[in-house]
Amino acid sequence: MQNFIIEELPQNVKDFLDLPQSAYKNLVYFNDVQSAYCCRANLLIKDDGVIHYSYEALRVKRNKNSFYLRSTEKYGFTFDKKLNVWFKKSINDVPGLAKVMTILKMDWYDSRLSNILTKGGFEKMLKGTITNPIDFCKNYLKSCRLTDVSPKLFYNLLVKNRYQRYSFMSAMEVAKDRNLYLMNLLKDDENKESYIVSRDYQRNSILEDLVKQAQILDRKVDFEWSLKRLKSEHDTWTKEIMDMEGENIDDTPLDHIKKLDLLPEMTLLDSQKKVWSEGKLMKHCVYTNYWSQIKSGNYIAYHIETEDEKATLGVYVHDDVIEFNQIYGPFNNTVSHDLKIKIENWINNINKKLKV
Repeated sequence: MQNFIIEELPQNVKDFLDLPQSAYKNLVYFNDVQSAYCCRANLLIKDDGVIHYSYEALRVKRNKNSFYLRSTEKYGFTFDKKLNVWFKKSINDVPGLAKVMTILKMDWYDSRLSNILTKGGFEKMLKGTITNPIDFCKNYLKSCRLTDVSPKLFYNLLVKNRYQRYSFMSAMEVAKDRNLYLMNLLKDDENKESYIVSRDYQRNSILEDLVKQAQILDRKVDFEWSLKRLKSEHDTWTKEIMDMEGENIDDTPLDHIKKLDLLPEMTLLDSQKKVWSEGKLMKHCVYTNYWSQIKSGNYIAYHIETEDEKATLGVYVHDDVIEFNQIYGPFNNTVSHDLKIKIENWINNINKKLKV
């Protein structure tokens, strides 16, 4: 039998608890110990292969006559051919797993893989049937029914911190070739500091919109489509979705939208019908992809019309600031440099006012 102390009580807490009851101990408690959190964790490996791991978060509490440790959170697991995670917790909730894995000689495990650590995957690690990161990724993809996805590409995505579960699963649902989607993300990462980022920004923005639209229309997205083809599909799908919505849409203004000082060329799109009409007029996806965020108060859209051009502006809304998201003309075409500068200055001025 082997017993490993993963975490133990800090020495100052041990010393405090050993102090005799006195006014001085009360003083130390209120000055140094009362607000302190501590923990203890223990890993037990039995000769028959059974593993117990326990983790307990603690605080020192005081009653009328004494001081004692009070447990605030408990975690743990037992492995005895099968894995049992205690207290109906997720394996990802259990603190200290990295130290446990080191003791169990799972040195191949990278903390960046924790986003996809599952109970079933960890059980196979404990059984010794998963012994490397590629098999770890392969097991996860199989559990998600993504057996046609390259585990090596997926692993590269994880270690480059490019994995976001919601966007990944959405793309997997509609991708014509799922591995091309992964290669597209990894290419973006390689070009992170390059001029190619600005060149590809419009392409990536359209792809993000197409994924949402493909889910609605039950279509597939080819991540090798040219920018011209992407724009064509985007415009066609936007029109289809908007036609489904129909003209019978609520025109009641949303009361919760921030009322900001606008430039003469700007019109606030503050109702469902105005946002829908903007998308139909400008031939883009402001309604199909952003109405839910506008309705929840996280996004504001504006129509802009000057003597020379028309555009739609979208900004994200935070507590005390607005953040530029996008500005496009009809058919998602780019707008003039002068209009971009004008909008940037407007946003900066609005944020200065909001922070006052």
